[in-house]
Amino acid sequence: MNKKNLIVLMIAGLCLAACGGAKNVGNSAAPVPMRVVTDDLGRAVTIPVKVTRVVSLAPNLTENIFAVGAGDRLVGVTTFCNYPEQAKAIAKIGDTMTPNMESIIGLKPDVVFVSTASQIEAFMKTLEANGIAVYVTDPNSLEQVIHNLEQFVTYVRHRSKSQAVHRRSPKSKH
Repeated sequence: MNKKNLIVLMIAGLCLAACGGAKNVGNSAAPVPMRVVTDDLGRAVTIPVKVTRVVSLAPNLTENIFAVGAGDRLVGVTTFCNYPEQAKAIAKIGDTMTPNMESIIGLKPDVVFVSTASQIEAFMKTLEANGIAVYVTDPNSLEQVIHNLEQFVTYVRHRSKSQAVHRRSPKSKH
């Protein structure tokens, strides 16, 4: 083996060793604790125990997330999400029917909340293929809307359901 080939081989070996070392540095972060929850379609959805980054793909979901005090967790909303006023300042990810997948993936959300009334299954598959949890809501009654609010509090605000939403009984005089 001549001197030139030996030098090329040594440089290639050093480059490979350096690449292997860089991999270890990236893996030093502690794993994020996760939990499995069930969305309104009965699907098991894995989300972090502490959700900090949320994308909403429907105006009603954005409003509900703000209503339970978790608006600060929203990193992306649709162009139709304009209430409350703070929603206007959040990054826009396209409209409800054609959200921009690259924008959503770039925001690195812990979970994307979607409504069955406005979303297409292909979007869910694309997001899930990129490691982003998709939670589908499908309330068909006032009771189910309240249940969704409780879920938002539990998943995004990190409180128990008993602290979530105060339900007034029909006989309540409030």
